[in-house]
Order: sequence, then C-alpha cells, then structure tokens
Amino acid sequence: MRVNNGTQKAKEMIWDFNHKHYKGESLYDVYGSFSRKKMESWESIRRTCNELDGWNLHITGASCHQYSCMYAFKDEDGNIVLRKETSCNTYDLVLTPEEYDRVC
Repeated sequence: MRVNNGTQKAKEMIWDFNHKHYKGESLYDVYGSFSRKKMESWESIRRTCNELDGWNLHITGASCHQYSCMYAFKDEDGNIVLRKETSCNTYDLVLTPEEYDRVC
C-alpha cells in the first residue's frame, strides 16, 4: 500500500524508521523464543530486503502475537523508499528530497 507524502502516516513512518529500533535488528533480539510462523515471515522479509538491496532492516514494534519492521531501498527510478511490514499490510513511502534529509 503506497503512503502519500506529507500525511500523518508518512510522518509516523519517518519517525518510526529513525527512532523505533525495538531492542534490536532480528527476532532473536526481541523474543526469547518464537513460533515457526514468525521465523518464516521474518526470513521472507529478510529475503525481500536483500533482493531489493535494502538496508537498515529493524524491528519497530513487537508483542507476543505479532511484530512490525522497516527497511529502506531504492526503487527502479532511484528513489529512496521506506517499507513498513506488518502482519496485515506492507506500506511503502517514496521519500521526497526533503523527507530524505530527515531520515538518518
């Protein structure tokens, strides 16, 4: 799902990407133990991130039932995209130059 620039959702994604590194960068850093289903979803996200030559994959939220994570990558036009993966949706925000300056 594409997120429109300048919206509250876009601002939240930029803030989350910069500030929400939920105890680490993998499921092992967040959970003492976790289900096979969580592991499969994490590996799928890691694969996608790697295929897109993405960077800064990290967990931005976690509960006992689900987690969310984010990473950045360049699209086919060379734009920087922030991607947020949740259990229900994938959100993409194509950054403007002004927004890119606010991303660490």
